[in-house]
Amino acid sequence: MDKVSFFHQFAALLAAGLPVSRSLAMAAQSGTAAAFCQQRSQQVAAGSSLAEALRGRGTPFSPWELSLLHLGETSGALAEVSQQLASHAAASKRRARLLRSMTRSLGLAAAVAAGGLGWLLGGHWWGLALAAVAAGAVGLGPTLGLTGFAHLPGFRGIWEARSQLHLSELALPLRCGLSMDRAIELVVPRLPDPKLAGALQQAAAQVRRGRSLSQSLKGKVPSTTLQMIRTGEETGTLDTLLEKLGEYYEGELERQIHQLEGRLRPLGLLAMGAVVLVIGLRLLGQLLPS
Repeated sequence: MDKVSFFHQFAALLAAGLPVSRSLAMAAQSGTAAAFCQQRSQQVAAGSSLAEALRGRGTPFSPWELSLLHLGETSGALAEVSQQLASHAAASKRRARLLRSMTRSLGLAAAVAAGGLGWLLGGHWWGLALAAVAAGAVGLGPTLGLTGFAHLPGFRGIWEARSQLHLSELALPLRCGLSMDRAIELVVPRLPDPKLAGALQQAAAQVRRGRSLSQSLKGKVPSTTLQMIRTGEETGTLDTLLEKLGEYYEGELERQIHQLEGRLRPLGLLAMGAVVLVIGLRLLGQLLPS
């Protein structure tokens, strides 16, 4: 299901004044998503809430999206929330493309280096096996949330930017009127960084006792994040500042990935050249008479 298109269409139909049930039926036009939305639109027309109708087996929507749709529906801002979800889905797709591009560059460099080493040590079968293992291990990085690479040079900035992007998602539930501690509870399961997730859970408990979010996160998040949260609290525009924080780290993530790719490409070419040179010299030594 193309969630960017779905949420954008759904928001536009709601803004045009169409009822929720009809907007839901019209927003997904093809594939299994269309059949799902047609069926669930009938439940909405029969009196079910939108989030209630969209839950259950086979739903393409995450608990995060369902919670926000419920907030939008109960607060009367469903069209605005849906448009925000469309923007969020578009940003997530861009982020996924960037991570795949980075993984391809890293996988090529690792496969060439491992394959060359295996070939030199044990022959071409060893080379192919090690190349496949190296490429596969690198390919699992985005699936595992880059956890295995988090503390490697060149990856720390990517890991930090990705984690802070998820933290900035607090903006949407806060904008829908959710209290800070409940907004944190909604965001925590989405955080790829266990350390940040734990810090936020502790912050939620401190917020319930009357502390501000910036006080609760002091020393646990980057200074840029802390300063923007503090400014948002002081000016009463925390949701807007968190949204700006997301834009900042979106650009930072893109910059860090392009920077890493710029280093990996020449390293991959050098590794490939070195392997070809060593293999050529080895073959030449075998062909020449002793």
